Amino acid sequence: MTEDKLVEAVKEKGEEIERSYSNPFRVVDNTNLLNTMVLDGCFILTLFLTAVGEFLRGNAIFNMPWVLTSIRRDLLLFENQIPLLVLQILLRTGNFPRVSDLNKLAYDFFKGSFKSQKHSGIPLNPKHLLDLIRQAFLIQPRPYNATTSAQTNSARLTLPANKLLSRGIGFEVKKNAASFLDISFDNGVLQIPEIILDDFLCVVLLNCIAFEQFYASASTHISSYTIFMGCLVNSKMDVAYFVEKGIIQNYLGTQDELSGFFKRVLNDYVFEIEGSYLAVTFNDVDTYSSNHWKVKLEAFDKAYLRPYYSLSVVPTLVRLATWVGWFYFVVQVLVYFIISIIHGRYLMSNQSLLPLFPFLSL
Repeated sequence: MTEDKLVEAVKEKGEEIERSYSNPFRVVDNTNLLNTMVLDGCFILTLFLTAVGEFLRGNAIFNMPWVLTSIRRDLLLFENQIPLLVLQILLRTGNFPRVSDLNKLAYDFFKGSFKSQKHSGIPLNPKHLLDLIRQAFLIQPRPYNATTSAQTNSARLTLPANKLLSRGIGFEVKKNAASFLDISFDNGVLQIPEIILDDFLCVVLLNCIAFEQFYASASTHISSYTIFMGCLVNSKMDVAYFVEKGIIQNYLGTQDELSGFFKRVLNDYVFEIEGSYLAVTFNDVDTYSSNHWKVKLEAFDKAYLRPYYSLSVVPTLVRLATWVGWFYFVVQVLVYFIISIIHGRYLMSNQSLLPLFPFLSL
């Protein structure tokens, strides 16, 4: 199959390809663009097929893992995307081995760079490779009714983790989650799946956010997740806490670098809570953390009780007994004065009441 025939095959689907772009333009009249699409598409398919053993791995790319990782990252840059339809046309038309599922072939090529991140399944109708990876992590949003929807309109961005802890909210790793996006809040505890953050995943997250920002019909799952985590991870102290809890595995760099990544996302991108798949979670966390009696109870616990949590049993019991003794003494004194004021000397003259207040007989 010659290059001209491949270009012609792509050109025949030009109008359909044009609809893959948010700003349609004439593909069939742009010969340079058609040639570039064909060359890029053939290169990408060759990579995919070589990775699964359809072609011999004599290429230097597969003998240097760092080069392959760099290529994977470049293929997922937002500005490097070509419609997945082009790859499908080339796969059918060119002299390539027959593949039953192009989407699975593509995902299998990239998954080695995700350090065992869980995914919710292979997407059916992605627009391009970046969208394929993005959709692989998507989950169904929690259902909510009209009342909850109205509440989410007034929900605010979540406080940092260290402040939520002081307001009685706990954190734990969510086990058996379908995806790292599967965050939930229940009974004062935020359950967050483990995520392994490295340079590759951070680049993918940023490019997925860019796609969601520019493509109006796309869901905002990745944007919502990254903004939510950006609210929680506001300092290196928050990073250290999440690493200790096992929620984050930090392969990106220092604690400051990781918190800086989330801060940039939080500051640089437009985000609306309403319509987010985490809208209910934003609202629930905001409502819980704004409940004053819980905040005051947590403050009392932190100031007066927690200092003794780490002490041994005996000293703690001694202190507790001392507090109880002082409390009993103060109550007796108060009762004495109140009754004395009301009844004057009646209490002292009536000997039958003295057994109730033995200290008055001294």
